[in-house]
Amino acid sequence: KQEHEIYNKILKTKKLEALDYTVCYNNDISSINEKEFVELLKTDIQIIDVREINEQPIIEGLNALHIPLATIEDNINLISNKKKVIIYCRSGNRSKKAIAILQDKYNFTNLLNLKDGLKSLNFILNNGK
Repeated sequence: KQEHEIYNKILKTKKLEALDYTVCYNNDISSINEKEFVELLKTDIQIIDVREINEQPIIEGLNALHIPLATIEDNINLISNKKKVIIYCRSGNRSKKAIAILQDKYNFTNLLNLKDGLKSLNFILNNGK
């Protein structure tokens, strides 16, 4: 609780850039594994890729909205606050930062982090399962 108050004071007194934002509330970030990800693909969700524009691979057929972490706050209007939103990156770290920013500063409550990012999907992507 005290730590939470300290971070809130910092956020109120200083605008932090997305890349410098420290994930303060890891316990508040919901993560899903690759099996849960595949199941959620069958539902009405939004998927956001927060990797840089030049990062590979691009996952064909995933219909992911590409919003690099550094521009996440400039693109708030593109992120649904009504349906579940899965946010991913290469390893899960940038997606956690994106979720922390969106939850802490913009009160999003519908965000899910793909645990271990695209690395967790390697088996599925490479084997077509």
